[in-house]
Amino acid sequence: MKKEVIFLLIACSFSLFSMSQDVSDVWIIKGKDIGSGIIFTPQDYIKKELNYSNLFVTAKENSEVISPISGKVETLDYSYYNTLSYSSTYDIPEINDSLKPLEKDRKIREIIANNQKLTPSRISVLLSIKDEKGRVYRFLGIRPFKFFKTGDKIRKGETIGYVGYSYHSVEAPSIMFSVDYKGKPVDPMGIFGLTTTFLPSSKKIKRPSSYKFSKSELLKDFIVFKNSLEESHPGLYDYISKKELDSVFDSVEKRLKNSMTSHQFKASLMGVLKEIRDSHTNIISKKNPSRKITYPPVLFGVTNDSVIVYATHPDYKQYLNKRIVRIDQKDVKNLIFKIRKLVYGGDGYINTVEKRILLFDFWKYYHFISSEDGTDGLSLEFSDGSRQNFTYVQTTLKSYEPNYQHYSANSNFYVSNFKNSTYLLDINTFELTEKDIDSIGRFIKSVNELESSKLIIDVRDNLGGEVNNIERLYSFIATAPFSVTQYQKVNSNTTYQSFKHSLNIPQNHVLFENYRYSGNKNEYILAQDNFPTIKPNTEINFKGDVYLLINEFSQSASTIFPALFFKQKRGVIIGRETGSTYYQMNALKFNRVHLKHTDLELRIPLVKVVFDEDVDKDIPWGRGVIPDYIVSLQYEAFLKETDPIISKALFLIESKNTSFQERGHLTSVLILVLVLCIIFFKKLFVQ
Repeated sequence: MKKEVIFLLIACSFSLFSMSQDVSDVWIIKGKDIGSGIIFTPQDYIKKELNYSNLFVTAKENSEVISPISGKVETLDYSYYNTLSYSSTYDIPEINDSLKPLEKDRKIREIIANNQKLTPSRISVLLSIKDEKGRVYRFLGIRPFKFFKTGDKIRKGETIGYVGYSYHSVEAPSIMFSVDYKGKPVDPMGIFGLTTTFLPSSKKIKRPSSYKFSKSELLKDFIVFKNSLEESHPGLYDYISKKELDSVFDSVEKRLKNSMTSHQFKASLMGVLKEIRDSHTNIISKKNPSRKITYPPVLFGVTNDSVIVYATHPDYKQYLNKRIVRIDQKDVKNLIFKIRKLVYGGDGYINTVEKRILLFDFWKYYHFISSEDGTDGLSLEFSDGSRQNFTYVQTTLKSYEPNYQHYSANSNFYVSNFKNSTYLLDINTFELTEKDIDSIGRFIKSVNELESSKLIIDVRDNLGGEVNNIERLYSFIATAPFSVTQYQKVNSNTTYQSFKHSLNIPQNHVLFENYRYSGNKNEYILAQDNFPTIKPNTEINFKGDVYLLINEFSQSASTIFPALFFKQKRGVIIGRETGSTYYQMNALKFNRVHLKHTDLELRIPLVKVVFDEDVDKDIPWGRGVIPDYIVSLQYEAFLKETDPIISKALFLIESKNTSFQERGHLTSVLILVLVLCIIFFKKLFVQ
């Protein structure tokens, strides 16, 4: 039987029950710090839908979920949320009670999915626990640890299930957590002592994007921005001196003498982050779902200091490859100069990321600087003197030609083979499941068993993932034991003042108590003996030639794989410099600092991970992994939809095969000559 439930979360009926909340020291994911894994908070948009009052927390599938409070089970239902304000719940069908809970759960979801024509993984248990004060805590996305009965007592810290999937618009395994009292939403973050984004309708301030904030408001947010970076960023002065950065801060602060929109303020802060040169430090604004997603019918970018139309909507093919000299009557050289000041994304002294962004995203940045609300058109003047006005269209980027996103991946990885016993393993992310890694392992093992096989591993456009996945994958090709991390560094092993502005870390929380003072100011270290040394896999270990493909979007943790490859001289590296540095990275744990007046979010990495302190002669400090064979970013290759990097790899493989064959022929000739000489001299000696 299907039961329809409509949650009245419309802003006009949405209010906060004002009552004190006991702060829990237990997070809902077992073994994780409070605030870990938060992906959506109240007032975030999930795609086009405003999330009013739920807290979404991600973790690995089947991680244990524990109760942060004591209480009694109020309900245990199977639910499917069509929207965040509308759900369907289903009666539990009769199933053999001798089955284990997870097996029983799987069969129940399959039955419901078959009856309702839904995806089984998106149906989940909605477990509600009521505390002694009458507050109801709801957990959606549960896979059952046991089938609780109504009235069962739950102790704080008790396991209540495993992580499944909570909502169809959230792709990652997750739990949707919410709290209500007498049917009215209550802040789901306050129970954990987290700085909240939850707002009742009576307190929501709705401002148009053209609203200008006062100098006082801007200054307050800027001080939080500046102080948070100075206090907690572990690599703030790695690529710019304190004196130089102070000058940048002073310059921005002086510009705050006039009122600004949130949009203009964000642009000023982006200029600061560009100088820091850290791709994991970002300033984020919330999306406006009421704004229609539209695109110009021609996409344009920078190549060789010119602005070129590189892709078009099918009805505008005649503009492809035309050079633009003015955009909305603005000279493109001035626009390039202005936009280049905002573009960041590569770490340290790496410039390959900026070059790619300017080529493929220049039109996006122009849109950002030219309009507060998003323009519905633009005027372009071309080098041949022609002019054309364009109206933005509602479409998807996949419809543009040449294929604007032809590098994009549809799966975590895929494999294929070429001629001459050459095989390709394309890894698009290191956010891999254990099943993914097992499949990759079987593939590598099968290739290793073939005679004279070669392996191409492609980690281009791979933006990172789990380090333990990288360790396990690299062990399949490693030639010797290896260690990823030399040490980690943070600025404090106590709490941070900036946590009082944090959206994901409780105020006064201590994250790094195991880190030890190094003797240097603001430097606390977790030493190398805390990190594992990984041995080559004994069952799966490829012995043949390996060719590794990388580019500027081999970033974050995905730089670790080519760094290990380079360090062990495992094979040939082809492509372009990685987007993150070879020597270190700021990552792992992040502080999401809320700038409350402009409603911007500053995301700061709190941990510096040092991979290697010994500077290699082939990789200058502050640079990424540099290929043995560099294939520059080619606009012409993009137009032809060719792949010059993989073509280079195949050429090198073929050249090596030919070289071996030629050497083999030469050796045969030399042996023949030697034999003839021996026969000649033997006869001469006999005579």
